[in-house]
Amino acid sequence: MFVATTGGQISIEGDVYDVPERGVVRVYPDTVRTLCNHTAETHVWLALGAPPVGTVDNFGDYVVEE
Repeated sequence: MFVATTGGQISIEGDVYDVPERGVVRVYPDTVRTLCNHTAETHVWLALGAPPVGTVDNFGDYVVEE
């Protein structure tokens, strides 16, 4: 999930979308997406996600292999 704190643009599967300030974009993990900026302005985004494994009851199941 992406939150545009200042507005901006996101490319999803090659299509570019304008996202307003405080706009939220939710994509599936395997979706091809890119935050982009075709302006001289600075854009700030929050990127939030969940690990691909583990459960709500046992988040500790998520282990990054070395």
